[in-house]
Amino acid sequence: MSSCSVEGGTKSCSFKVRVPASICNIGPGFDSLGFAVSLYLEVDVTAEYNGLGTVSVTHCGSGSGSVPLDSSNVIVQAAVITSKKFGAILPSLTLRVNNAIPLGRGLGSSGAARIAGALIAKHACRLPISFEELLLHTSELEGHPDNVTAALAGGCIACLKPNHPSLPTFTRFPLHDKFKFVVVIPEKEKSTVHARTLLPTHYSREDMVFTIQHLSALMVGFITGDTSLFPNCIGDTVHQPYRQTLAPGLSSILELNNSIFTRPDLRGLLGVVISGSGPTVLALCTDNMDHIGQEIARMFRSAGLECSVVQPTLDMKGATVVED
Repeated sequence: MSSCSVEGGTKSCSFKVRVPASICNIGPGFDSLGFAVSLYLEVDVTAEYNGLGTVSVTHCGSGSGSVPLDSSNVIVQAAVITSKKFGAILPSLTLRVNNAIPLGRGLGSSGAARIAGALIAKHACRLPISFEELLLHTSELEGHPDNVTAALAGGCIACLKPNHPSLPTFTRFPLHDKFKFVVVIPEKEKSTVHARTLLPTHYSREDMVFTIQHLSALMVGFITGDTSLFPNCIGDTVHQPYRQTLAPGLSSILELNNSIFTRPDLRGLLGVVISGSGPTVLALCTDNMDHIGQEIARMFRSAGLECSVVQPTLDMKGATVVED
């Protein structure tokens, strides 16, 4: 898993951690559904067992110039917390971060950073942590399970809080190959903590029944490829109605779900949802992805927000550690 050498009497190891972005919530799947997608946080790690415990961080890509390079760095914090929790002391670390996951946009950047830090501690300290222990630990660090579960496991996941600690916390499900992703990312960061404060603390029975009905239909569609209930089945009463004010133009973009059958230029569009807590949006499509992405981008720009458009694929591997 890592490349080790001894120079001048000091042992060192080098390895690379790679963690995918994640798209979660997906309409009615609040805090339960997630996709791992092909945007990555990569960290080249050199661990030196010299007894000094120093940390050096460089960062390029998304967040360059704003991400702290000291002990307050999220990756470093996660590595420190993980080593202490499992009874180890970190060696000296040199971390070279290359990040393609936009920060604070609803694509799991904080979860990816915490996974990276935990994996760095696991491999640098040779900790015998199982996948299940790592998943529980990073979920606790992140505060909710969907992003870290998708990013760790890869593919499409449904997760839950088990009734007993020994029970599984997630399962993978197959996504029918007719579904394609268009992700439109505004240049506006937001805080997940703030986005969660916008949500009610209680919901009506009607809202819960609505969610159960729509999530059930959505899952059948995802697995079988039956799109007859789209875009209706991506309807949500739990989080999107309260978060559509997080970015200019977002509410109008979600209204595209009501125009799919009346606008020929939107052919191939199955529905639009907020990715995570936003403001990024995911358009689920069967074709016509280029036009759909540009139309959503046009709407953001008309509201005063620059944005980028990507068409990621599913990442089926999840987080990995490979020899340098």
